[in-house]
Amino acid sequence: MRMLLAATIVLGTSAITYAAPPRVDVVLDECLGPSRDEILRVTRIELGDALSDPAAPGENIHASIACAGPVAVLRVDDPSMQRTLWRRIDLVTGSEPRLLALALVELVASLRAELYVPPPSSPPPAAVEHVAPSLATAVAPTSAIPRYRIELTGGAMTFSADKTALAGLGARLSSRGRMPWLIDVQAHHGSNTTPIGEVTIDVSSLGAALAIERTARSVRASFGAGLRGGVVRMTGTPSSAIVMGSTTLSAWFGPIVLGDIAVPLTGRLALAAAVEVGYVVAPVSAFAGDRRAASVDGAWAQLHVGVGYSL
Repeated sequence: MRMLLAATIVLGTSAITYAAPPRVDVVLDECLGPSRDEILRVTRIELGDALSDPAAPGENIHASIACAGPVAVLRVDDPSMQRTLWRRIDLVTGSEPRLLALALVELVASLRAELYVPPPSSPPPAAVEHVAPSLATAVAPTSAIPRYRIELTGGAMTFSADKTALAGLGARLSSRGRMPWLIDVQAHHGSNTTPIGEVTIDVSSLGAALAIERTARSVRASFGAGLRGGVVRMTGTPSSAIVMGSTTLSAWFGPIVLGDIAVPLTGRLALAAAVEVGYVVAPVSAFAGDRRAASVDGAWAQLHVGVGYSL
């Protein structure tokens, strides 16, 4: 009976098959700037032959470092096993390229050790230097990386055909990723005084644009182009009973280019500022007698400042 049990154990052991550890693709976000070369150099030294060309075929482990406000997000994915490991490192206190590289290598080693058992004859895996606990904090696989930002702003808008400054408020939703986009709604108000009365101007609009994004340290900047359009309401209030007032309601629109910058105040809250210029394709004007009293025409410029919150 003992011999039969021993034979069973030997046969069971010989039946085990060992999967070959996968190779590793490394992708580094442009937000890391000049540190990318040093991070990649250290990663190559640590991973050695395990490092793969991202263009090579096969089910490779994907290792990446991206920026999420003031922190670097390290992520390692195994597509075949649908397993992901995360880690976040504060860019202010732990932004040394070598530490970021070693933290990424540690995540790769953890995933490979967890999912792929080496054969008994294989040498033990090389030791990976640990990053100080104060610089790196493990994040659950379900943790969300901020991909959207909401901004509430206030500012001013002016048109070249009418020097009146319009005060306004706005709300903007923007995305992050390979193809950032943004949409916003704005409302501006102002007035002109003429010899025969006052003309009030209300400009409501919706804007949409595609953008490119750059991050230096924890400051995020984006530049884009798109369209803005909406409705203009102009109301004339006469200063004399012999003058008749009226209201004009009309659509307007035009192309835009814009720039946006966000400086973080906390992990998700940021101070935001946006500059925009455009040109009116469908102009709107109001007249007092034979004189133009107000106009949404020509080029326009606006500046808005406010706060943004990353979702």
